[in-house]
Amino acid sequence: MYLLNKKNFYLFYILTYSFILFLISFLSYKIEENIFKENAFHKLSFSINSIIAIFIPIILFSFFLISSKIISSLLEIPFKKEKMRIVIGSSFVYPIFTTLIYLINLFYIVNNYNILTIEEFKLAKGILTVTMEDLSFIGYIGWGAFFLSYIFSLKEEGISLINSFIIAVIPSLLFYSIVFIIKQYLI
Repeated sequence: MYLLNKKNFYLFYILTYSFILFLISFLSYKIEENIFKENAFHKLSFSINSIIAIFIPIILFSFFLISSKIISSLLEIPFKKEKMRIVIGSSFVYPIFTTLIYLINLFYIVNNYNILTIEEFKLAKGILTVTMEDLSFIGYIGWGAFFLSYIFSLKEEGISLINSFIIAVIPSLLFYSIVFIIKQYLI
């Protein structure tokens, strides 16, 4: 039996996304090394950041899977765990693609510039001849495509469009609303 059969191909997406985020963390460290010079705190923060980067896709996947199960049960929609793994995992293709574009540009900058300040990094132009600051918007496009894919994949599974929207988007909106409130009133 192949590790990447149709049933568990979603793992490939999650692990690929983890690897790309780790590489971004590593390349960012190379730039930060020039800016902040070498110090123990910087190495520690890089190590922590790299570990977090590896687990972000796993945490996101788990969040979407668990919240889908909860919302499905509230809407009294049958929850098919294997189908949901495939739907959610395959929707990660879009954030992977946009993050890969970011990674390629970051790789280009690391190898073609000697960045000494944060401002230089923000203004450095990668392969796409846009600055890294301008390039940050593609993450929003990738996540927008993720949610559209997630919603329409649920619809293809026989769930109404409104229920698909509720399952895919409402948990994230609730999470971001809570974070926004905490930031506005408690921090």
